[in-house]
Amino acid sequence: MPLVETIETDAAAILLWRIAESEDELLAAVRLTAGEALCFSGLSHGRRRREWLAARTVIKNFLGAGTEVEYDADGAPRLVGGRRSISISHAGGYVAVMFARARCGVDIEEAGRDFGRVAPRYILEAEEAAFGGIDRYKALIWCAKEAVYKYYGKPGIPFREGIEIVAIDPAASSMEAVADGCEKIRLGYRFIGPLAVAYTVASF
Repeated sequence: MPLVETIETDAAAILLWRIAESEDELLAAVRLTAGEALCFSGLSHGRRRREWLAARTVIKNFLGAGTEVEYDADGAPRLVGGRRSISISHAGGYVAVMFARARCGVDIEEAGRDFGRVAPRYILEAEEAAFGGIDRYKALIWCAKEAVYKYYGKPGIPFREGIEIVAIDPAASSMEAVADGCEKIRLGYRFIGPLAVAYTVASF
């Protein structure tokens, strides 16, 4: 699995890997705990199985072979007995894993994807008016809202109305969002190869 990029901030690290291996190659490269093996056995889709294995490979390479990932009641990944927080995202044959000491969220998406059909479901008219002139803004807004959703940890928050992007600064590669109309959340973003990447952490 080629490491494509590492993004480091004062509060977090994000590892972006390209998934080049087959499922069998990934299984041979990673040691699953009994709980992880049980979780993996419940996955039926080939692409999803490779993404799942790739994420575990990244995590165990970074934190140690004995590291185990479980899911909380809302389906968010967390480390068993760990002090770090993690966030995971997959897209276009890549996996991104974010490691932090506090709440965090990362999302990746193919920047060249056609967002035309789904854009009205997640972009507000005010966001369209404010950021429509920014390069690949639809991909940025999608990634930012996904990252905030993971970070905020409130299941069911409306993706379109509940998370509003209020600022994008291309010079600083930063964004600002407001969740639930009250919590301001700062994000960083990058374009790396074919991907848009957005991320946030509680102490960002």
